[in-house]
Amino acid sequence: MSLTAATQSKTIDGAEYVVRHLPPLQALQILARVTGMAAAGFTSMKQLRDVASVFVMGVGNVLMRMDDESVAVLVNALKDVTTVRENGKAVPLASVFDLHFEGRLPALLAWLKFAAEVTYGPLGPMLQRELAKQDPDEAPAAT
Repeated sequence: MSLTAATQSKTIDGAEYVVRHLPPLQALQILARVTGMAAAGFTSMKQLRDVASVFVMGVGNVLMRMDDESVAVLVNALKDVTTVRENGKAVPLASVFDLHFEGRLPALLAWLKFAAEVTYGPLGPMLQRELAKQDPDEAPAAT
């Protein structure tokens, strides 16, 4: 087990973004906020499907369903774990966020999608496995 944060990087519109995973508690709090669920866990297949649908919708549709405060919480958390390298210089994204994305909304959305996938991307395969399991409450009645 490594005690150093893993990062992923991606070049978007000429800038390289290096993103660390969100801290676990913060990631759970944001997940609960975005999905509208308590972080205590999934108590039914319906809740699991609801969470899966959030991930399937994509970042643009998810943002459209979030209130302003939730969007700010998500963006602020992700910019705090991102470094941007442009023209050979790397700086924390939080320190240049507004200037960096001013007039570049498509790049902002592409970064947001990528940054969210760094932390939440691994949930996709887990959700697919769980959804593939048959829910006893939804199984056809024996005749």
